Amino acid sequence: MQPSPPTNLCFNCMASNPGGECPHCGWFPGKPPESPLYLAPGTVLREQYMVGRVLGHGGFGITYLGWDLNLARKIAIKEYFPGGVGIRTTGNPNVFAYSPTLRADYDWGLERYLDEARVIARFENHPNIVWVLNYFPANGTAYIILEYLDGVTFEKFIERAGGRVDWDMALRVLTPVMDALKEVHRAGLLHRDISPDNIYLLRSGQVKVIDFGAARYSLGQHSKNLSVILKPGFAPPEQYQTRGNQGPWTDIYATACTLYRAVTGQIPPAAPDRMARAEVVPPSRLGIPIPAAAEQALFRALALEPEHRFQEMEQFQRALRGEASAAPPPAPAPQPGPQPAPPPAPQPGPQPAPPPPDNVAPVPPPPVPPPKPGLPKWLLAAAAAVGVLVAIAVVIPKPEPVPAPVPVPRPVDPDPPRQPDPKPPDPKPPDPDPDPRPPDPKPVKPLARIVVFEFSPDRVQRGEMTELRWMVENATRVTIDGRTMNPSGRIALKPERNISARLVAESPGGVVDRNAVVSVVERTPPAPVRSNVEIVAFTATPAQVAAGNPVVLSWSIRGAVSASIAPEVGPLRSLAGGVSVRPQASTRYVLEARGPGEGEVVTRYADVVVIAAVNPPSRPEPVSRGWEVYHHHGFMIPNLVINWAQLRDSALTGSNRDLCYGVLSIQGDRLVFQSRTSNDGFDVPLSGIEKVEMNRTRIGGQESFHVKVRKGKNYNFVPRQSASAVVAAINARL
Repeated sequence: MQPSPPTNLCFNCMASNPGGECPHCGWFPGKPPESPLYLAPGTVLREQYMVGRVLGHGGFGITYLGWDLNLARKIAIKEYFPGGVGIRTTGNPNVFAYSPTLRADYDWGLERYLDEARVIARFENHPNIVWVLNYFPANGTAYIILEYLDGVTFEKFIERAGGRVDWDMALRVLTPVMDALKEVHRAGLLHRDISPDNIYLLRSGQVKVIDFGAARYSLGQHSKNLSVILKPGFAPPEQYQTRGNQGPWTDIYATACTLYRAVTGQIPPAAPDRMARAEVVPPSRLGIPIPAAAEQALFRALALEPEHRFQEMEQFQRALRGEASAAPPPAPAPQPGPQPAPPPAPQPGPQPAPPPPDNVAPVPPPPVPPPKPGLPKWLLAAAAAVGVLVAIAVVIPKPEPVPAPVPVPRPVDPDPPRQPDPKPPDPKPPDPDPDPRPPDPKPVKPLARIVVFEFSPDRVQRGEMTELRWMVENATRVTIDGRTMNPSGRIALKPERNISARLVAESPGGVVDRNAVVSVVERTPPAPVRSNVEIVAFTATPAQVAAGNPVVLSWSIRGAVSASIAPEVGPLRSLAGGVSVRPQASTRYVLEARGPGEGEVVTRYADVVVIAAVNPPSRPEPVSRGWEVYHHHGFMIPNLVINWAQLRDSALTGSNRDLCYGVLSIQGDRLVFQSRTSNDGFDVPLSGIEKVEMNRTRIGGQESFHVKVRKGKNYNFVPRQSASAVVAAINARL
């Protein structure tokens, strides 16, 4: 039976709320979602996971606060929702591709999203990696159920500490992160998105790595419609390249950037800017105390070339502690090659010119070309205000050195013979029979075409979102404000001032360019309307009901000549009173009070949330204890050493039909097993249980126990928690 959503929970904080404004967080029931793209609070997934408020929305998905209806605890729910590719209509929980042409990319990303869940689930018992509790497809998209983390990100911790922390504190936080990454690397995997935002500090003092970026990166590499999402200042050069050489050294670079950000308060320059000679200032030069060996190790990990960094995280950790040298490995010795041919015999050449007089200044060397500009500052600043990362796909080819031309000496005749004065050529007689056919046209070289380059919209109020879009055809190179970009793409940003961008497209047929401008205007506050009309109160009691149950709308108005409530109610007979309504669906009731003056109207609304009808329980006792378990329908399975998550996945995916996954709980004076993957289960009084004992033989390499029902079957279980603790808890009630 599907658990009914509780009626006394605040969807904003998941604390108990009897009705009305939440006494814990101030949230009011019935408040609509901040965006039509979000699931409505109270939505239940897989008959178990209830959706609350939105915790975050990035370019790849949406994260919600959630509530596990079976285990009565907070969770986090991540929803696959790639920006610009997926879309949801208001009131519809289903997500679908924005257009038929994007369907293949959407489906490909959906599979990668579930792959990422499987990856993180492999580290379920690691103390420093966020735990995956479940994952499944639904509503045309996919969801990952994660443990709820009560704490703050490392970035927020740094901000609260005044913008930076000392070296010892930074190392205490990053050490468990590096330990977790070593396990990830041993499994042949990468995180690809280490930054202070993806490190969580729990109130208990535990440190957790969250938000693996492997799926997002592979998705961006797969399709031009899904740009690679990188964090400037933390992503190494190889992540900007289409086929960059990535490995543990990629996460090592990002970890070093995170350390640098923590101790200096500054984010290192983005990798493309560093390749254009932007400097990373050592912490010691900024007056920050740091051991010399640690600083040397930090800068080796920040090397732009992957081969110059540490190749394993353990090497980086030892160097930070001063237990190993941080010097880069020596360059390989040159291999012997063929001997050069003997030089040719010297030829007579020109005599050297006399030295210049002392008062003639030597010719200065040619000026050094200025460094190539990095990503435009306006773009980084505006994009940082969005609250999500700039989605950019930049390919930075490493130029090959071009050898300078070597002058070839030529013999000079000291007395060259004098040439006679040239005679003018004889005039050519006209052609008596000219060819009337025009000459063959020369082949036309293709010219680049800028299909679109614009800000959309091109006029916004300060703080509003706009998007820079571009698409170019037949170009060999595309730049925006001097920075090489892909032939097509888009960047979301919130500009604080007017912005002008210039796109240049190079091609064999020439160069074309175009400018795009977005105008930013100040928000114009609405003119205050003076009115003697006042709605003193307008409430709906209760604010959450089952469909068809009564709700009392109460109001009190001053100074109005007429008033009405929509929908259902209509014109009101008095300026104070109440009326009963029976909504069948969640409804916003709007009270409109009109004064004697023209346009003198005041409105207020009251929301009523309609939830699924709550069936009265057959027993008044609430669920007191519950445990996640899997149950094997036979006696045992081969004693393979695998983890609990793999056993659970076998039950969820149906790959092992002898397994089922569910919840074993004590409900009042009864012991109940509810399977989520089959019809197997039982619901018997505690007095009908003959015994509950530990099994001598492990099941799937895990501790197990069995429940013997009087005049019934013997059930074998493997719990997610300690088997001995579950047995003790049940026996304490027998």
